[in-house]
Amino acid sequence: MRFTPIQWISEYIKQLHVVVVYLKELPSFVRRLPAIVWHRIIWFVDPRRRKVKVLLARLEPIPGVTESMQKLRRDVYTACLLEIKDHELRLEIPLILAHTPKPSGAEQIFLMSIYPILIRRRLIAIPRPSPPGRLDLEIGYRGHADEYYFWEFEIDGSSKDRADRTPTPRTRLRDERVFLNYQIPAAGLIDEETMDPEETIIHIRSYFINILADLKKYGYQLLTAQPHTHEALIYNQRKQANSRVPSPLAKKRSRR
Repeated sequence: MRFTPIQWISEYIKQLHVVVVYLKELPSFVRRLPAIVWHRIIWFVDPRRRKVKVLLARLEPIPGVTESMQKLRRDVYTACLLEIKDHELRLEIPLILAHTPKPSGAEQIFLMSIYPILIRRRLIAIPRPSPPGRLDLEIGYRGHADEYYFWEFEIDGSSKDRADRTPTPRTRLRDERVFLNYQIPAAGLIDEETMDPEETIIHIRSYFINILADLKKYGYQLLTAQPHTHEALIYNQRKQANSRVPSPLAKKRSRR
């Protein structure tokens, strides 16, 4: 019996479906083994490895945190450091992490995961005084006529409250400037069963992109993602951009 081309394609799809079903039944570690091996090979031949290893060696363990959380934090840190091309930009992350009093791990993982996106979108991240287990960040950008606009994240390392939805921002006032404040339930964005670094990064970034989309409703004009560059992005340069100009919310308020 001879098969027509359509029958051949149909039979191929059926066989492919059988393979996919079989792979899904394998343990997650076995499914990820090829990717793990490939990443290890890349790690040993990557010329950036030495500089990244120096930063990894400075990442001190968090007292009282589980070993699985320590490993996830380290793996996410490694992946995000390798993603950032400029070494001086990598140095910004430990500067901000140092502002987390008594961290629980999840709040730092959130920052690590979104930091390459902050760089690509030309966003400024400035740590604010934070209570234990939380990382408060002012995130801003240079807008029209070089004006500075910002909002704030309260990244809670122990909260899991409503992690399945985009948070509703609150309006706050500081130094006569109105801005948006988002409460981030960082612990709820981590799958405690798998503790997979790639899944964690993807999940956190999806959550962050939804917040960026929400910000546009309030008048923030955000840039699309750009390649990593060195220009005007170093932490010590960007924190000086805190010019006293009204935020988009403040402008709306003044019109009323």
